[in-house]
Amino acid sequence: MDKIGIFGGAFNPLHIGHLINAQFVLNEFSLTKIIFVPTHIPPHKDIADSIPAKLRLKMLRKGIKKNKNFFLSRIEIENNNTSYTINTLKLLSHKYNTSKLYLIIGNEWLNKFNTWFKYEEIFKYATLIVLRRDEKIEENIPIFLKKFSDKIFFSRNPVIKISSTYIRELIKKDMDVKYMLPESILKIIKKYNLYKGVKL
Repeated sequence: MDKIGIFGGAFNPLHIGHLINAQFVLNEFSLTKIIFVPTHIPPHKDIADSIPAKLRLKMLRKGIKKNKNFFLSRIEIENNNTSYTINTLKLLSHKYNTSKLYLIIGNEWLNKFNTWFKYEEIFKYATLIVLRRDEKIEENIPIFLKKFSDKIFFSRNPVIKISSTYIRELIKKDMDVKYMLPESILKIIKKYNLYKGVKL
């Protein structure tokens, strides 16, 4: 049975940190594939420096194109509404006819996981893989998630201190972001003059 990783986010834009961690997790947990799921409207935050979803989608498609184990799902973009993880997992579980879904999240979300819509139900459809965002992270499961501890795994992924926010800030200052994201994505950003306050 396929072991499928689900990697959601704004990907605004996708950068090398996303790609390196996705590949690391794929290897570490012997996953079959990783499906990138760009959000349409994230429930916990606004998408800063928002650009049209079709451009985020285009960048993501270009950025993962060369990896045979990386796939793209338009499920949340096409939903055209607030993106709730539980709904996405239900649909993907049905689509791939599998109970082996692995939801990849950053450790900053673990202590706030009870704020996610129907968070307990998420464990019916997926096991969590928690990415390290800091070298000093302790692998502590919050009390409200203790009963799901057998479905929570901590990755030993490399900590890459690059974020989409940081990249956008550099672009606004006309600073070079070469090597921080795939060349194919950089070309799209330059073509459409993204993240410089230009109305699209």
